[in-house]
Order: sequence, then C-alpha cells, then structure tokens
Amino acid sequence: MAEFVQSKMKVIKPDGAILVTPESLETFWSELGDIPVNDDGIIQESFLWWSKGTDREDIWHWFDEKYPGGVIKLMGLND
Repeated sequence: MAEFVQSKMKVIKPDGAILVTPESLETFWSELGDIPVNDDGIIQESFLWWSKGTDREDIWHWFDEKYPGGVIKLMGLND
C-alpha cells in the first residue's frame, strides 16, 4: 500500500507527485485574489508556480480542473 505524507496544504505521494487538497485550493484561490492583475488579465507578480506575465484565465482553468465544483464554486456563484 502506498504511503502518503499529508499536510493541510497538500498530499505528497511516495513518487514525489503533489496532490492538492480542496482546502489548499481554497487557500490558494484566496491568495490569488491578492495578486495584482493588469487590464489585460495578466498577473503582475509570480504566484505559486506561475510566473509574472501569466494570463489569469490560464490559472483559473487550472483551478477549474482541480477543484470540486470548479471556479464557479470557488467564486460562490453556484447558489
């Protein structure tokens, strides 16, 4: 059976792969809100593993794929 190392922010599998938890995604989403974005939707600072100059929508797509309920749920728009 594979062993996992788990923290509040992520789960690290024995092969080194990192799985993020829903709780960590919520934290990261909140932190993304503090990152400055220009009028074209480009982040003006590095965020996690995305470099300055990344389109915010590329980051949103990643969250949409990873978070149960997607970006709509993270934004609170699924009510």
